[in-house]
Amino acid sequence: MKLTISIFPTGVGSTGNPYVSLLYANIDGGAVGPYSFRVIRCKLREIAKWRKDREAEECVVHIHWSRFFYESRFAVKSLYLLAMNLCILALLKKRYGCKVYWTMHNFKSHDYRHPSIDWFGRKLLFSMTDCIIVQQRAYYEVLSAQHKDKRFVYIPHGNYIGAYGPVRDERGSAKKQCGFNEEDIIIISLGGVEPYKKIDRVIEVLNENDHILDKRLKLFIAGRCEPEYADYLSKLISGSPRIVFRNEFVQNNDLALYLSIADYSISWYDDSVLTSGAIILSLSYGVPVIARDIFAAELVQRGRNGFLFDTPESLAEILIQLPTLEKPLHKDVISSVTHLDWHSIANRLMKAFTGEYLEP
Repeated sequence: MKLTISIFPTGVGSTGNPYVSLLYANIDGGAVGPYSFRVIRCKLREIAKWRKDREAEECVVHIHWSRFFYESRFAVKSLYLLAMNLCILALLKKRYGCKVYWTMHNFKSHDYRHPSIDWFGRKLLFSMTDCIIVQQRAYYEVLSAQHKDKRFVYIPHGNYIGAYGPVRDERGSAKKQCGFNEEDIIIISLGGVEPYKKIDRVIEVLNENDHILDKRLKLFIAGRCEPEYADYLSKLISGSPRIVFRNEFVQNNDLALYLSIADYSISWYDDSVLTSGAIILSLSYGVPVIARDIFAAELVQRGRNGFLFDTPESLAEILIQLPTLEKPLHKDVISSVTHLDWHSIANRLMKAFTGEYLEP
């Protein structure tokens, strides 16, 4: 006899997020041992109503980004939403026996306007969860050592191989279309341009070392940006021929094309970041990554699929040497993340939902 576990994803934002859709597509209808799994999308307050008629089934509330529990520009409304949603969560746990799992994607919400509310909300959520899923092996070990009475599971982020179409082979024409020369060495920052990504720090390093950097080295910033932040970045760039800033939304079907012109991608990030979809996307399309050495860059292996830096000075050293360094092979970069297929990631998550112990 099969036992059904119904999964309710909450706090996932847009349903167009490829991470969310790829993950749950491999869970819905899946089975592990005597358990079968069903994914149901509904609002948190609707779960209790659903559970009244199905109390014999097991229920998991799977939380991703915590800020969706208290997202508002107004502090009072944020506190109201936090109190309401956590009360609903407590009811689901105590009255209906729902288990609460939280995949911790970051240390704190990026650029959230009420950091004290965010800190308080995450602290309460941490205490209420039955299991916390961590996508970095090193941070899993840190948390396990710090909180021995809490259950943690290490399940890495899946790759994006083929998620935005096949790798494009239009490098020459695409580079020309974007305003670059054939011999240029393109470092790309792709996706939404947000302050927490710290692309301004990369611009500063380029500006400060412009006189000793190879003239072929170019930074391509492609992604939508808020007007105020765009003005700030434009002033930093100050007409530099080394930096191209295309302030526009990059459509999903253009991502593979943009990545096809890149020799490297770059990620700095502030200390709120724990997981980076941008790094995984870049590796999935064979583009080696230059990243600050933080938990989010755990997949980056020096020489095999990219380079790591700690300080502006160490980034400058990499950039200075880049034209003479052996570029990681395209196939080697992709192979560094092929083991992170969504079927195996979903299978590990389903096992975690059953309470099974998973080796890190």
